[in-house]
Amino acid sequence: MPELVLYLSIAAAAITSLAMFWLSPQCRQARLGVLLVMAWVFGVYFVWRLGQTVLWGGFSFAALYTQFFVLVELLWLAEMVHDCHFYTYASRPLVQGISRALRQSSIDVVIASYNEPRDILEKTLLCALHLDWSAPIKIYVIDDGKRQWLAELCYKLGINYLSRPDNLNAKAGNINHALDYLHGDFALLLDADFLVAPFAIEKLIAPMVDAQVAVVQSPHDFYNPDPIQRSLGLESLSPTDQIHFFNDTLRMRDNGGAAFFCGSSGLIRLKALKEISGFPTDSITEDIFVSLKLKSQGYLSVTIKEAVATGLNPQSINDFFAQRKRWGEGAIQMNSCIWGSTQSWLRNLGVINRLQFFPVYWLISYPVRLISLLVPQACLLLGWQPLVNAPINQLLAAQGGVLILILAFNQWISRSHSQLLLSQIWHDVLALRLTFYFLFRLIKPNDKLVFSVTPKGSDAVHLAEASASSAAAQNPNTATPPRYFDVLVLSLLILTFACLALGVVNLNDAQSTAQSGVYAVSLFWALINFARIWFVYASLRREKAVRLEELQAPVRIMSDLWIDGLPANAVGEFQVSESSLSSTNENQVIAHRDLALLHNGTQRHIGRTNDQGKILFHTLKCRGLWLSRLTVASLEVGLERLNGGYKSAQAVAQTIKASFT
Repeated sequence: MPELVLYLSIAAAAITSLAMFWLSPQCRQARLGVLLVMAWVFGVYFVWRLGQTVLWGGFSFAALYTQFFVLVELLWLAEMVHDCHFYTYASRPLVQGISRALRQSSIDVVIASYNEPRDILEKTLLCALHLDWSAPIKIYVIDDGKRQWLAELCYKLGINYLSRPDNLNAKAGNINHALDYLHGDFALLLDADFLVAPFAIEKLIAPMVDAQVAVVQSPHDFYNPDPIQRSLGLESLSPTDQIHFFNDTLRMRDNGGAAFFCGSSGLIRLKALKEISGFPTDSITEDIFVSLKLKSQGYLSVTIKEAVATGLNPQSINDFFAQRKRWGEGAIQMNSCIWGSTQSWLRNLGVINRLQFFPVYWLISYPVRLISLLVPQACLLLGWQPLVNAPINQLLAAQGGVLILILAFNQWISRSHSQLLLSQIWHDVLALRLTFYFLFRLIKPNDKLVFSVTPKGSDAVHLAEASASSAAAQNPNTATPPRYFDVLVLSLLILTFACLALGVVNLNDAQSTAQSGVYAVSLFWALINFARIWFVYASLRREKAVRLEELQAPVRIMSDLWIDGLPANAVGEFQVSESSLSSTNENQVIAHRDLALLHNGTQRHIGRTNDQGKILFHTLKCRGLWLSRLTVASLEVGLERLNGGYKSAQAVAQTIKASFT
């Protein structure tokens, strides 16, 4: 390939990246223009790679290695094409108003539970009781744990309690058993740890004016940082992988008709759900599968922009791994069903529909990411060259254009919900831990899988304490991840450092060889890998002890809160939580204060603070009203952070500081 073409590709990449500052990712024409340039730059790169840098036809180790590595890059390209094709669709217009007929729709609120503790479930039920809707609402707790205390709590609160004689097919079976008791027009499904806002139905029901819409999914919001955020002190500085998924990826999938139900905070048309005989039981990710089955019958799953409930992230690294392992193996299991099953409903799904639900993230992204963490070091340590006949100027021009465009496009399309190196921590730690497991599942996708519920609340605390005790943990402020994985990451970190040192020592000798460009670029990527692995190790090493989590919000958000007869903002700066008021000023007195909330235009007294600022609620209903208003405030805080963007520079500084502490 003429070098001029490579230089033109990197110039086009640079100009397009600058143009993104003035282009809106919400504009379809802008997205198509950027994707067109990306297609040309990627095309130039792969024509150069396939035509010049691979030893085709050879069977030596060196030749097979170059062929293997270009195959890995082609898999990465397939993932890029799969993901980027969703950005070619026009944005689906959001329905704003609610028709008079929809306002007469009855709602069944379904809260699925198995083994969640009382401290979690009681909050969920109290918030559900404060849902605002003009038509009838019935709340159902469907309990696969068959707990007497939960049945008594439901009776006390006037909530319907259902259980079944067995636990067949886990959550899907639990919901399907309840379908015989649900007679509303729509069902609002909530996980047991999700606190729902009063306006949830109002926000979710508008798209249901279209009779083809069977599922309306809202983004998930979480009121506690996930374990990686806590480890590195990134609670308000860096978004988790879930933020990017729900606010960018899922929304773009919606434009392509491939959005799906995510297990909680979604409204489902009961007529459509009963028409397909309930949730599929062929996969432990029944939430995605139900959207696919509904799609086969002509129904749509759509999303809305605003979160309507807030829940709990996994509270330990172990729970984080277990949750993502379940998601991944369920997606692989579902993929096996849609390509290998002979069920009649699958005949209505075209190849494009099936490919849209192919688990590229679990089966392609993880292996490619793991290989990318190893190949540069192999080049420096063992001399394994991933490509040949690559002069430094051509290599920099070819790879540079691709790299510039990928980084710019990710930042542009995610609207700062993704942060260059930091956002990779979540994906890297999971790739290191789960890649081989998922590849095994690809070989045996139909092995018996167990639906494991992620521990939350006091259960998560007790589990972590038991784990720390059995591991003889010495530091009460940290928790120890699985030792073999900790050692694996540390070993890889040391190996990468050794490869870097060796690479620097041998750099002058390498400059005299024909492969000097490959060696120098491998040294650069090994340095990047060292930073990536360092951050992964820091997130494991600095894991914090699991604690009980509470909703929190600054008092400025609680505009309807009154303290001693005055608006809360006039009293002082407070941090408000589920159980207390804490002052931001050490001299501010927060004890013995009367608390009231504006409710239907009047002040409703809900409780009083004691000597320590703890809230003593007058009744359980008063606590429910407080939790409901605090849920709204917590969602507003999350929305502020989302719209205001995350602080990338501060996040990088904090991550570096934390990793050296």
